[in-house]
Amino acid sequence: MAATFLVAIYVAFGDRPSSVFDETAHFDYIYHLLHGGLPRTASPLAKESVWEMTCRGGIEWYQQPACAYLPATSLPAGGVNYVLTYFPLYYGVVAPFAALLHACGMDLWNACRVCSAALYSCGIGLLTWSLIRLRLSRLAAVGVGLAVMSVPALQYMGATITPDSMAILAGAAPLFLVTLRVSWERRLMLGSAVAVVVALIKPNFLPLAGMIVLLMVVAPLAGDEEPRPRFCGFARRQLLRAVVALVVPALAAGAWQVFRSHDLAPGQTSADGGLTARTLHTDASLGSVILRDAGSILQPLDFTPYPTPQGMSLALSVIEAVLLGGTVVIALSRRYGGPGWDRTFALAGIIGLVASAIYLPTTFYLAYHSIGTQPRYAFPLVPLCVAAVALFISGRVTRWLLLAGGSAFAIYAFVVLHRFYH
Repeated sequence: MAATFLVAIYVAFGDRPSSVFDETAHFDYIYHLLHGGLPRTASPLAKESVWEMTCRGGIEWYQQPACAYLPATSLPAGGVNYVLTYFPLYYGVVAPFAALLHACGMDLWNACRVCSAALYSCGIGLLTWSLIRLRLSRLAAVGVGLAVMSVPALQYMGATITPDSMAILAGAAPLFLVTLRVSWERRLMLGSAVAVVVALIKPNFLPLAGMIVLLMVVAPLAGDEEPRPRFCGFARRQLLRAVVALVVPALAAGAWQVFRSHDLAPGQTSADGGLTARTLHTDASLGSVILRDAGSILQPLDFTPYPTPQGMSLALSVIEAVLLGGTVVIALSRRYGGPGWDRTFALAGIIGLVASAIYLPTTFYLAYHSIGTQPRYAFPLVPLCVAAVALFISGRVTRWLLLAGGSAFAIYAFVVLHRFYH
């Protein structure tokens, strides 16, 4: 966890430009919370946010002059902040701690990045700890944690200002919840509460929220002699509770989106200022859009935020093939390895990915008649796939292989990172 935080801090301070993944808009959301509370949807970017963006550079459409207060009309979508429909969970967590660091002398932008790095580190820590609680050896769990933390795409999201920095933390939550020694009812209650929180982080977290509830439904009591998932045998009341628990997160997320979509700033007619419809409009059918964007969801680790050597590209391709290919094989197999959770996590991961590949393109299409699905939208589901593969191959020999492989990849990734920034 400490190593994750230090590397994320290295990226946060080493990468000066504003991330192309809406970092300016996310920073502006936090800035508004600290200076006036929750802004209305489609409110313009604060002049301080524009100043930060122009000073840092890295924006394709803007080159000169540096450090300028630009008029809103010169910005995309008229300077509208297009992420204000998101629930202020990530922003509300980051804002007070960033303000504290800012009061101690750190500039607010980097303070927000430090808070994102802390959330990312907590996610890697929870993932590693949960794998150990699931009876994976400590050596193997550490190796897996090192490998996950060093994936450039995940690392970059964890070092910049974005709700995606919470992806690993949210994805590791169900791994921890299934290890709790509580009754089925209490586990479902806890899982439902966590699922609501996860669903409110960002719209692409909703499939994970559904998987959390399903995992709580099939979770056996920790400590059973044969802790295998049971998909049948529930009483009618238990089944009703499960259905309610599955629906509540979707209703909570949907209600917030409806509320924010109607709480528009004066003069605005859409939540994003028309940016999505203008830049990502498509005339293709919904079916073709889903097929097109499914590839993005099924290749979540394939992109890198900075130029990488061929060796890194090859390593990422191998990791992605083992992770996703292995998850499919485990989901289709009849073997229950380790403590009996490998196939269950694999099934949850595959169902979540398929749901994302359908739900996300459909949402963009129906809301804006556009495309917009990106590989990073699958990040919350990565821990489920990681747990499935790690538990499936666990053993006396593989624990050393996982530790050695994870350590070697972490060292290589840091060397590549250091060369890029220097």
